Amino acid sequence: LRSLVNAGIPLTEFQCSQEDLETIFLKLGHQQAS
Repeated sequence: LRSLVNAGIPLTEFQCSQEDLETIFLKLGHQQAS
């Protein structure tokens, strides 16, 4: 959780569904890869 908050993701994002969280993780992965 701390790493996600440090990445700039608001805690409200965690109210989303599991699928939405997976999408967020994918976006983070793409940002780190670029």
